[in-house]
Amino acid sequence: MKNFFLILLLVIAIIVVVFISIKKFSGSKASEEIHSFEKINLRISGMRVTQEYEIICRGDETEILLYQIFYANGKDERRLEKNVTVKTEEMIEILNSCGFSGWNGFYGKHPKNVSDGDMFRLEAVINDSEKIHAEGSANFPKGYSEFKKELNKMLNDN
Repeated sequence: MKNFFLILLLVIAIIVVVFISIKKFSGSKASEEIHSFEKINLRISGMRVTQEYEIICRGDETEILLYQIFYANGKDERRLEKNVTVKTEEMIEILNSCGFSGWNGFYGKHPKNVSDGDMFRLEAVINDSEKIHAEGSANFPKGYSEFKKELNKMLNDN
């Protein structure tokens, strides 16, 4: 009887490990390379300012627009602050180097004992039809800071 329970526990442990491995690695987009994208929207809200990056693929070129969002006349309004056109292959390189395809489903819950911070919401369509959605509050996916840094660098260099 004792051996039966040990074997049963071992079988359960193996099933759990296999299930976790399947869930983690099959269908995971974390290592999928991005070869195309249509549009990326990244909205960042802080205590004093809300910004929205709109990244639109137009064939070999990509347009990056940065809007300031402000409240006026009873609604949110967008004002274009900066824009730049870059090569699409450069944008795809940045997306891949930041692990962008692995962000889908990310939900960064606000950490305890953190009283302030930025909130973000991201929506994108990559690789012809794959949708990516991620959001968080003072909690971001791996590569997020680098992605934002690269966007701002491109907007400020031109």
